[in-house]
Amino acid sequence: MLMKAFIYWSGGKDATMALHVFVQQYGIVPQLLLCRTSPEGSVAAHEIPASLIQEQAKALNIPVKIIELPPFAPNTVYEETMGAVLQQLVVEGFTHAIFGDIFLEELKAYHQTIHQQYGIACVFPLWGKPTHILCNEIIDSGIETIIASVNLKHLAANLTGNFYDDALIASLPEGVDKCGENGEFHTFVLNAPLFSKPVKVKKRNRDTVTYHTGTAYETTMAFIRLEVAE
Repeated sequence: MLMKAFIYWSGGKDATMALHVFVQQYGIVPQLLLCRTSPEGSVAAHEIPASLIQEQAKALNIPVKIIELPPFAPNTVYEETMGAVLQQLVVEGFTHAIFGDIFLEELKAYHQTIHQQYGIACVFPLWGKPTHILCNEIIDSGIETIIASVNLKHLAANLTGNFYDDALIASLPEGVDKCGENGEFHTFVLNAPLFSKPVKVKKRNRDTVTYHTGTAYETTMAFIRLEVAE
C-alpha cells in the first residue's frame, strides 16, 4: 500500500521539524491539517491567525485542511469531530498521520488509540529525542522561529516575539523544557529549508488569554498579536 500522509500542523517549530524529518526519511510530502479553535485563531494557546498559517502553506506549496474545534473541548467532543474528519481522510486515501510529539507518553497513546480506530498509522518523527539536543538541531537545520505565546506560570510575557535561538534557550529558567514540550511556550516558524520564501509578519501588541477558568487546569497565556506584513 502506498503511503499517503497528513501532518497535524500548528505553525510551530516541532511540527516543522517533524515535517522536515519525515520528508527526508520517506520522500513524501504530506498535507497539512490545522485544528483551530476560532475563525481568527490557530490551535489553542498558540493564538496564531489562520492567515499566517496560510502563508506558511503557500511557502511550503502544500495544501492545508482546516478543522474547526471548540476551544479545549471535552475529549468526547474532540473525538466525535475528529472521527468524522478521519473517516473522510480515509476515503481520500490517507494512511498515515504525523505528529510533532517528543516525549509525552499519555498524549502519544491517545493519538494512537483514536487513529487506529480508522486504520490510520501514527508517525512520530521526533519521538524520544532529548529536547536539549533537539532544540539545537531545530536551529541548526535552518528553521527560524519566534516565541508566539508563553505560559505565565513559567515565563515572562516579554519573551513573546523574540527569536527562538541559542541565547533564548540558554536564558530559560531551570525546569522549563528547552522545546516547551510541557506547554511552557509555543512558537511560530518564519522560515525553514522547505519554505520557498520567508513568512513576513508584523508584530502588534501583547495580550493574555485564560483557559480552563475556575478549574485546577486554569492557565493564562501571554501572546503577541501577529499579522501578515504587507
